[in-house]
Amino acid sequence: MKQGKRGFTLVELMVVFSILGILAAISVVNIMDALESYGLTMATRDFSSLLRKARSKAIREKRTVVIEFELSTAGRDFDGNYIFDAEGGDKRSIPGKDYGSLSGRYKGVRFGFGKAKKSAASGGNLPASPVTFQGKRVSFNPMGLSNSGYVYFANKKGSAAAVGLISTGVIRFKKWNGSAWK
Repeated sequence: MKQGKRGFTLVELMVVFSILGILAAISVVNIMDALESYGLTMATRDFSSLLRKARSKAIREKRTVVIEFELSTAGRDFDGNYIFDAEGGDKRSIPGKDYGSLSGRYKGVRFGFGKAKKSAASGGNLPASPVTFQGKRVSFNPMGLSNSGYVYFANKKGSAAAVGLISTGVIRFKKWNGSAWK
């Protein structure tokens, strides 16, 4: 900057804006990666909340509450719905609108295994379906007890998470770290 004059030269401004542009480009890539991971986390948390809600409703209303799954397959990825309280006359698809798809609410998230190589339940081979509940249904009785199983979720990056339920109604959350479920 010249002495006695206020302001910045064109070269100084161009350097500053170039640096800002580079930082913005790097940030956008990191933000996109974070959003995909966030979608997977939110899908599994929302599903865990749905399980708690179904169990509470079964106990409160002293009746069986069922969450039913409808899946369509495309290789290792599955799209589909889960319908809350399928037998109680309160057929609502969670997430989204009636019979809305999982990938419609959580961008890039589907039922699936991603890059996981083992079962979240046993550590053995992956199951044939990302929903391991018998009959593709989770059922809570009036005492809050349920059938056991896991639901696997994956995003486009191959990250995977699993939400499990044991017969006493305890919910388990696991995430694939590249070599094991944690």
